[in-house]
Parts: sequence; C-alpha cells; structure tokens
Amino acid sequence: MDQLLIDMKEVLEDVTVDLIKFVNGTASAGARVRKKMQQIKKIAQELRIMVQDEKNKRTGKKKKTIKKNKKK
Repeated sequence: MDQLLIDMKEVLEDVTVDLIKFVNGTASAGARVRKKMQQIKKIAQELRIMVQDEKNKRTGKKKKTIKKNKKK
C-alpha cells in the first residue's frame, strides 16, 4: 500500500509541472495533465480496493456479490 501512495505522490508532482505549463499557454501540456490524472485515478482505485479488502479481512466479512434479476 505504501508503494501505491508513493507512486501517486510522484505522479501528482509531475502533473503540477505540466499544469503550470498548460496554464501558461502550452497546449500539449494539457494532454499530459489528462494522462497523468488518469494514472492517479487508477492508482487511487487500486488503493481503495486494497484498503477495502484489508478492512473486510479484519472484520471477517466476505465480498458481497450483487445478483441482477432477469426480467422475463
């Protein structure tokens, strides 16, 4: 979990530089910002899943599955 947080911080630092460039008029930096923000989103989701799994292990809960009702 610690490594995911470190990775997220590194990407966030990188995106800060590109965001400043974008604000100052460099259009191509905008694409880099969007790409890096997508990376942050992916890392955040992985971290959320790991935390939820750990919480469930500690409390003894099992993963719930949602069954969809089929309409006839």
